[in-house]
Amino acid sequence: MKVGNLSGLGSVYDEKGNPILLEGEALIREVPEDNILVIEGKGRLRSKTLLNSTKEKGTVYLTDRRFIFLRKPDPKLKFRTYGNPFTLATAHSEAAYARDLLKAGGMEYLEIYYTEVKSFKTKKSKYTDLHLESEAGTLVRVLLDRRDRGDDKLVIMEKMLIEAGAQKSG
Repeated sequence: MKVGNLSGLGSVYDEKGNPILLEGEALIREVPEDNILVIEGKGRLRSKTLLNSTKEKGTVYLTDRRFIFLRKPDPKLKFRTYGNPFTLATAHSEAAYARDLLKAGGMEYLEIYYTEVKSFKTKKSKYTDLHLESEAGTLVRVLLDRRDRGDDKLVIMEKMLIEAGAQKSG
Protein backbone atom coordinates (compact mmCIF):
# COMPACT_ATOMS: atom_id res chain seq x y z
CA MET A 1 0.00 0.00 0.00
CA LYS A 2 1.20 3.48 -0.84
CA VAL A 3 -0.34 6.77 0.27
CA GLY A 4 1.18 10.02 -0.83
CA ASN A 5 1.27 12.89 -3.25
CA LEU A 6 4.27 13.84 -5.44
CA SER A 7 5.94 10.48 -4.77
CA GLY A 8 3.36 8.85 -7.06
CA LEU A 9 3.99 11.13 -10.04
CA GLY A 10 5.44 8.95 -12.79
CA SER A 11 4.78 5.66 -10.99
CA VAL A 12 1.12 5.68 -9.83
CA TYR A 13 -0.19 8.54 -11.97
CA ASP A 14 1.02 10.55 -14.96
CA GLU A 15 1.34 14.32 -15.42
CA LYS A 16 -2.26 14.48 -16.69
CA GLY A 17 -3.57 12.82 -13.51
CA ASN A 18 -4.34 9.43 -15.08
CA PRO A 19 -3.37 6.17 -13.41
CA ILE A 20 -0.33 4.41 -14.83
CA LEU A 21 -1.29 0.81 -15.55
CA LEU A 22 1.24 -1.98 -15.25
CA GLU A 23 2.09 -4.16 -18.21
CA GLY A 24 -0.87 -6.47 -18.85
CA GLU A 25 -3.04 -4.75 -16.23
CA ALA A 26 -6.66 -4.06 -17.18
CA LEU A 27 -8.84 -1.20 -15.95
CA ILE A 28 -12.20 -2.64 -14.84
CA ARG A 29 -14.02 0.38 -13.42
CA GLU A 30 -13.51 4.12 -13.06
CA VAL A 31 -15.65 5.91 -10.45
CA PRO A 32 -15.35 9.73 -10.54
CA GLU A 33 -16.43 12.14 -7.78
CA ASP A 34 -15.75 9.63 -5.01
CA ASN A 35 -14.13 9.85 -1.58
CA ILE A 36 -12.32 7.57 0.84
CA LEU A 37 -10.86 7.64 4.34
CA VAL A 38 -7.55 5.96 5.26
CA ILE A 39 -6.62 5.51 8.93
CA GLU A 40 -3.52 3.85 10.41
CA GLY A 41 -3.60 2.37 13.91
CA LYS A 42 -6.30 1.32 16.38
CA GLY A 43 -8.42 3.52 18.57
CA ARG A 44 -8.74 7.28 18.65
CA LEU A 45 -5.59 7.88 20.66
CA ARG A 46 -3.32 5.56 18.70
CA SER A 47 -4.48 6.22 15.15
CA LYS A 48 -3.67 8.82 12.55
CA THR A 49 -5.40 9.77 9.33
CA LEU A 50 -3.29 9.07 6.26
CA LEU A 51 -5.82 10.32 3.70
CA ASN A 52 -8.85 12.23 4.88
CA SER A 53 -12.32 12.26 3.40
CA THR A 54 -12.77 15.92 2.48
CA LYS A 55 -15.03 18.07 0.33
CA GLU A 56 -12.52 17.40 -2.46
CA LYS A 57 -13.56 14.43 -4.55
CA GLY A 58 -11.31 12.04 -6.40
CA THR A 59 -11.55 9.13 -8.77
CA VAL A 60 -11.46 5.46 -7.82
CA TYR A 61 -9.84 3.15 -10.37
CA LEU A 62 -10.33 -0.61 -10.04
CA THR A 63 -8.00 -2.75 -12.09
CA ASP A 64 -7.57 -6.49 -12.13
CA ARG A 65 -4.63 -6.07 -9.70
CA ARG A 66 -5.03 -2.83 -7.77
CA PHE A 67 -7.30 -0.25 -6.19
CA ILE A 68 -6.14 3.29 -7.01
CA PHE A 69 -7.59 6.54 -5.68
CA LEU A 70 -6.45 9.84 -7.21
CA ARG A 71 -7.52 13.27 -6.00
CA LYS A 72 -6.50 16.60 -7.51
CA PRO A 73 -5.91 19.14 -4.73
CA ASP A 74 -8.30 22.09 -4.50
CA PRO A 75 -7.18 24.80 -2.05
CA LYS A 76 -10.65 26.35 -1.73
CA LEU A 77 -12.36 23.03 -0.97
CA LYS A 78 -9.54 22.04 1.38
CA PHE A 79 -10.07 25.31 3.27
CA ARG A 80 -13.85 24.77 3.43
CA THR A 81 -13.35 21.30 4.89
CA TYR A 82 -11.57 22.75 7.91
CA GLY A 83 -12.80 26.35 7.73
CA ASN A 84 -14.55 27.01 11.03
CA PRO A 85 -13.38 29.19 13.94
CA PHE A 86 -11.99 26.22 15.86
CA THR A 87 -9.88 24.86 13.00
CA LEU A 88 -8.85 28.03 11.16
CA ALA A 89 -5.10 27.37 11.50
CA THR A 90 -5.58 23.87 10.08
CA ALA A 91 -7.71 25.28 7.26
CA HIS A 92 -4.98 27.72 6.21
CA SER A 93 -2.31 25.04 6.45
CA GLU A 94 -4.31 22.51 4.41
CA ALA A 95 -5.17 25.12 1.76
CA ALA A 96 -1.47 26.08 1.43
CA TYR A 97 -0.55 22.39 1.12
CA ALA A 98 -3.14 21.92 -1.65
CA ARG A 99 -1.94 25.06 -3.47
CA ASP A 100 1.71 23.96 -3.36
CA LEU A 101 0.86 20.42 -4.46
CA LEU A 102 -1.23 21.76 -7.34
CA LYS A 103 1.60 24.06 -8.48
CA ALA A 104 4.00 21.10 -8.47
CA GLY A 105 1.64 19.06 -10.66
CA GLY A 106 0.95 16.55 -7.91
CA MET A 107 -2.10 14.70 -6.68
CA GLU A 108 -3.04 12.85 -3.52
CA TYR A 109 -3.14 9.11 -4.09
CA LEU A 110 -3.72 5.73 -2.55
CA GLU A 111 -2.55 2.55 -4.24
CA ILE A 112 -3.41 -0.89 -2.87
CA TYR A 113 -2.62 -4.24 -4.45
CA TYR A 114 -5.49 -6.62 -3.70
CA THR A 115 -2.94 -9.15 -2.41
CA GLU A 116 -2.04 -6.68 0.38
CA VAL A 117 -5.53 -6.76 1.91
CA LYS A 118 -5.70 -9.14 4.88
CA SER A 119 -9.45 -8.93 5.46
CA PHE A 120 -12.45 -6.83 4.57
CA LYS A 121 -15.97 -6.22 5.77
CA THR A 122 -18.98 -4.97 3.82
CA LYS A 123 -21.74 -3.38 5.88
CA LYS A 124 -25.19 -3.81 4.35
CA SER A 125 -23.72 -3.01 0.94
CA LYS A 126 -23.35 0.61 2.09
CA TYR A 127 -19.60 0.67 2.69
CA THR A 128 -16.56 -1.58 2.71
CA ASP A 129 -13.88 -1.54 5.40
CA LEU A 130 -10.54 -2.89 4.11
CA HIS A 131 -7.96 -4.05 6.68
CA LEU A 132 -4.30 -3.99 5.70
CA GLU A 133 -1.04 -4.13 7.57
CA SER A 134 1.38 -1.24 7.08
CA GLU A 135 5.11 -1.72 6.57
CA ALA A 136 5.50 -0.90 10.27
CA GLY A 137 3.13 -3.76 11.12
CA THR A 138 0.20 -1.60 12.23
CA LEU A 139 -3.41 -1.90 11.11
CA VAL A 140 -4.52 0.32 8.24
CA ARG A 141 -8.23 0.75 7.51
CA VAL A 142 -9.59 2.05 4.23
CA LEU A 143 -13.28 3.03 4.22
CA LEU A 144 -15.15 3.21 0.91
CA ASP A 145 -18.77 4.30 0.62
CA ARG A 146 -21.36 3.06 -1.83
CA ARG A 147 -22.81 6.25 -3.25
CA ASP A 148 -25.98 4.98 -4.92
CA ARG A 149 -27.59 1.84 -6.36
CA GLY A 150 -25.62 2.15 -9.59
CA ASP A 151 -22.25 2.25 -7.76
CA ASP A 152 -20.98 -1.32 -8.14
CA LYS A 153 -17.36 -0.76 -7.08
CA LEU A 154 -17.86 -2.63 -3.79
CA VAL A 155 -19.19 -5.70 -5.60
CA ILE A 156 -16.27 -5.65 -8.03
CA MET A 157 -13.76 -5.11 -5.23
CA GLU A 158 -15.19 -7.96 -3.17
CA LYS A 159 -14.74 -10.34 -6.10
CA MET A 160 -11.16 -9.15 -6.72
CA LEU A 161 -10.26 -9.35 -3.01
CA ILE A 162 -11.59 -12.89 -2.63
CA GLU A 163 -9.66 -13.96 -5.74
CA ALA A 164 -6.52 -12.40 -4.19
CA GLY A 165 -6.98 -14.37 -0.95
CA ALA A 166 -8.39 -11.72 1.41
CA GLN A 167 -10.69 -12.96 4.15
CA LYS A 168 -14.23 -11.62 4.33
CA SER A 169 -15.26 -11.01 7.94
CA GLY A 170 -18.57 -10.35 9.73
